[in-house]
Amino acid sequence: MKLIEEYLAGIEELDKSVDEVARILNHNNQELDSLTEKLGILFGLFTRGDELSSIIRTTSANLAQAINNKKSDFLFRENFLKMSGKRLTELSQLLKSLIDLLHQMRGKAGHFLKSAQALIYLAKNTEIKAYQSRNEGKGLAIVARQALSLARNGQIPLHKFGVLLEGLAGLTTPSLEEMKTVVAMSRSSVELLAKSITSLKTIDETITALRKIITRIEGDKEVFTHLRDNVQAGLEFLKNQLSYSRNAMDDLSIRSTQMRSSAYSLRTLSELLVDSTHNSNIYVANQFRYLLKENKRLVSKLSVGKKPPIFPAELSQNIVDINKQLTKLNDSIQFLGEFKEALGLGLGQIIEYGNQIQEFFQRIEVISKNLDKLSNNLINEFKKVDELTGEITNVLNRLKTLTIFAKIEQGRSQIYRKTIEPVVQEFIQLARGTEDVLAQIKELISRSKDLIQKTKTTVVTTKLPQAVSMPDYSRIKIFIDELLRVFESQLDYIKKISERAKGLDRNNRKLMNSWQEYELAVGLVIDKTDRLDKIPELHYSGVVPITRKEQVVRINLVDDPMTLKPELKTDTNSHKVISNFSTGLFQFGEGVELNLGICEDYEISEDGKEYILKMREGIKYHNGERLRIEHIKRAFLKALSGPNFSFFNMIQGAEQYIQDEGVGLKGIDIIDNRTLRIRLEYPFLPILANLATDIVDPYIDDELPQGIGPFRLVSWEKRRRIILEAFDDYFEGRPSIDELHFLIVNDPKTYELFLEGKLDIYQPSQPMFSKMEPGLRRLRHSIPELSTYYICMNCQKKPFNNKLVRKALAYAIDQEYLVKNFMAESAIPARGIFPPSLRVFNRRLKGYNYDLNQARQLLKKAGYQHGLPDQYPFDIVNAGPVVEWAGYIKESLEKLGIRIELNPLPSDILLEKSFSGRSILALRGWLSDNGDPDNFLYPLFHTQSFGRTGNTSFFSEPNVDKKIEQARRIRNLNERIALYREIEEIILDECPVVFLYHSVQNVLIQKRILGFKAHPLGLIRGKYIVSRTRDDINNFIKHRTSDLVGLKT
Repeated sequence: MKLIEEYLAGIEELDKSVDEVARILNHNNQELDSLTEKLGILFGLFTRGDELSSIIRTTSANLAQAINNKKSDFLFRENFLKMSGKRLTELSQLLKSLIDLLHQMRGKAGHFLKSAQALIYLAKNTEIKAYQSRNEGKGLAIVARQALSLARNGQIPLHKFGVLLEGLAGLTTPSLEEMKTVVAMSRSSVELLAKSITSLKTIDETITALRKIITRIEGDKEVFTHLRDNVQAGLEFLKNQLSYSRNAMDDLSIRSTQMRSSAYSLRTLSELLVDSTHNSNIYVANQFRYLLKENKRLVSKLSVGKKPPIFPAELSQNIVDINKQLTKLNDSIQFLGEFKEALGLGLGQIIEYGNQIQEFFQRIEVISKNLDKLSNNLINEFKKVDELTGEITNVLNRLKTLTIFAKIEQGRSQIYRKTIEPVVQEFIQLARGTEDVLAQIKELISRSKDLIQKTKTTVVTTKLPQAVSMPDYSRIKIFIDELLRVFESQLDYIKKISERAKGLDRNNRKLMNSWQEYELAVGLVIDKTDRLDKIPELHYSGVVPITRKEQVVRINLVDDPMTLKPELKTDTNSHKVISNFSTGLFQFGEGVELNLGICEDYEISEDGKEYILKMREGIKYHNGERLRIEHIKRAFLKALSGPNFSFFNMIQGAEQYIQDEGVGLKGIDIIDNRTLRIRLEYPFLPILANLATDIVDPYIDDELPQGIGPFRLVSWEKRRRIILEAFDDYFEGRPSIDELHFLIVNDPKTYELFLEGKLDIYQPSQPMFSKMEPGLRRLRHSIPELSTYYICMNCQKKPFNNKLVRKALAYAIDQEYLVKNFMAESAIPARGIFPPSLRVFNRRLKGYNYDLNQARQLLKKAGYQHGLPDQYPFDIVNAGPVVEWAGYIKESLEKLGIRIELNPLPSDILLEKSFSGRSILALRGWLSDNGDPDNFLYPLFHTQSFGRTGNTSFFSEPNVDKKIEQARRIRNLNERIALYREIEEIILDECPVVFLYHSVQNVLIQKRILGFKAHPLGLIRGKYIVSRTRDDINNFIKHRTSDLVGLKT
């Protein structure tokens, strides 16, 4: 026993070391994925940086050309401004002179009005003098009266003339003021242009510096390209290595589990080698040798003598070099920001100057139009001046005529000459003075017209060539900003990449240490395997005596199997019998771990969608016919046509085949006479467990099925018994017992048969077990079944669509009390989904411990402070014990304020009601078919499983769906377990059901029976059973004690 225990310990250490290496490889793979992703982003940033550098180089060249064009444009406009300024100054002087002339004319016009007033006064005075001169003054009186009339009538044009001149001055003066402003603007614009030209020179220098930096950046492109190529090549190589190693270790994880499962069976057989009779020892030794050979073959596949995929130092150095190169570039890159600001400032100033200059040109254009309009107005107004001057001239001519007449009258006067003469002389002087003023005004008018003509002909050009547009700074600014952002991101990513690379570097040591431990563990297992192979008992070559007493083991079944055809089985009784006369491609060990069956070896593709299965040679059916590869393919087709089609509907083309068998099944190919290829629609690791359920076991469909299992079907007497006999040519070795009888009998009769010794293995019902006397309990062997029982709440219906209500209900039920008081030793309280017989079972899981106060708080938080408003039917199966403990649940919920009504139903009606979604509360149970955690989660909690598939709570949570699908793809068992536990915690928090208990399988075994162990799937593994009589035991003690040294040391 010591050697086998050492072997088991070695397998356990190997299992741990495989898991540790796989864990590190998985971690490295995740880190490498992250590193690759970040490097991909970094290289993308390099590419984007190259694109931006190229764009900036082109844009800066265009900008430089635009700056030169703008400089030429500004120089032209500078000359233009100087010329315009000169012309504007001339115009200003002309306008000023014109205004001065107008002011002079206004002064002279004032003299006219005074002359008119003087003439009126003189005319009146002359008329008086004329009257005083009597007859001599009559002619002069007439002249005086006409002069008076002329003076009065002449006042009108003279007044108009004054008003017109005033208007002309008012019309001209604003233009002069505007001209002064524009002249000042012209000088300012010349200065602004000079500044703009200076700014353009600065910008040109900045662009030159910018282009030098871009040239420097582009100069490093070749270095980065070389480093990038090295890194990509290194990463690709490492990823391939890591992917291969990871897949290999994931497969080893599965195979080491198979080795451990076989090792447990080896331990069982080693115990039988010690404890069984001489006759049985032959068969046990054969079985032991077979399993040992299988384990040796599995060990031979373990990878040793190879180096693990470590993170290369060259790759790490390349990443360091990239970091250094980027750091080196950092200083140059930072100048880009300064240059961008300098460009922005310079171009901003130019734009500001340009706007002011443009305003000047707009003002010139306006004033040019105004001057043209003013000239036209002045010309028109001076026509009026000419007309009024003509009228004034006519008045003056008439006045001169009257002066002549006055002199004539003076000459005719003899008596009053002295009286008349002074008046006439005054009259003549007024006329002459007026004539002189008129002559002066005409001179001023003539000069004014000349000025107006000069103003009109002094042209200020406003039609310039189209200005060269300002360089598009926004584009280069955008690109520089983007390049700065890209470089900042590069620095950020290279920092993260360097950290990842350092982490992978550090993991190299861990991986090497773990790899050494793994190789040591492999070496230890190989050594222990070789030592086991040399145990004398394993090479016993004796024969079984002809007089050997037939060994028969009897087991009870509560009812006849529904079928003995593997693909049609759906009940436990059928499964118990079929698993003994049939063997599948895989088979279950002492637990739910898998052993190879008729499949000798297999490979899984990297994407998890293709399985290559290689069969053993020389497998025989019970009738002697040899197994052929076609039989195995036919078994799949039969399974897809039966009630268990969902176990294999992930095979490519399965859904179509189920609908129409005539289309064939494209997902299964025969490669050669021993090899089958299965292609799946999606990765689904649980298919290996499905292959162990016997559903696709090959058999010959005879009156009784002819399988290839350890026992052959001999007879089936309905409602009485089924007899199987040992198959001598079974590939694992003939079983020790000769016959296996399944007695179809119920309690209490079964109990009596066991007491009488006529039943070897007894599976009592729960009520019978609870009544059993304590003495018999010492013969009990028990194991938690792969089951879970729960209260199903319809999550689509109020109020149970509220998570708080569901959680309140979970806290209100005391599972410990329920199991202890109603189920004795036939159940254990459930804290979560998975039963303890599964490796995924989480001992740390707390679940919902009974807490009525917490339940009330949750219900209050859900808005039901005084309990739920209605009474709800609680659908349960109409079995006496169930109704009894369901009453306890009813009482527990009433304390919380939830009223339920027990609704016992036949099991088929209960199922149909819950499948259809009509149940709001129902008691449900689930028994796993294949021992894989997926067989609990996908049917019970995936959205695609609503109704008949198993999800009768109609619970739907996208995150849970996603993680369940993800777990199906994972090969590494520990990684799968971690994810399944995470999913379990999420589901517990959502609380779509209240988990109550896991059932416990209790089996009573007679003392003479060895090798039988209760199985979590309820299997009867008859091939390892040994039955002893008293004579066998005495003979064993007498003859075999000295032969057991090898096993005990």
